[in-house]
Amino acid sequence: MAAPGVGAVLSLVVLGALQDRWSREALPWFSAKATPLLLILFCLSRHLWLSIMLLGLFGGMQIILRTVSRLIIQVETPRELLGRVMSVFLMDQGMRSLGSMVMGAFVTIFGAALGLALTSMASMTLTVITYFFYYQRREDRRARVLRVTQSFEENRI
Repeated sequence: MAAPGVGAVLSLVVLGALQDRWSREALPWFSAKATPLLLILFCLSRHLWLSIMLLGLFGGMQIILRTVSRLIIQVETPRELLGRVMSVFLMDQGMRSLGSMVMGAFVTIFGAALGLALTSMASMTLTVITYFFYYQRREDRRARVLRVTQSFEENRI
């Protein structure tokens, strides 16, 4: 239980040292993909020290994801909406119980290692689908804004 905590503290030190060198899009994407991958590797590991190292990295990736996503939300959200947005953002804390039930069912059916590995693969798949869906919609919005801006400037001249 201490390994994820040590990894979390060390990840915050690394995150503080990196400061402006990370991308707002790359770090959450990397940590969201690395977290389930590290859990799968932990499930496959049969060596104590490798498992402890993987758990430390797992805890670090979780904290990086939470910290960076919270930072992005607080920077990008208008002040008058920040409370509402943060309350929706923190709803995932309540959803962990649902995820634990799904993991528990998979562990009961498939065993501990395979059950956790399968739920981690499902998590990675959903992360990829969500990312590309969001990325595509964001690119569509940017294209629409660019078209509207160009047409506005053409009509103004």
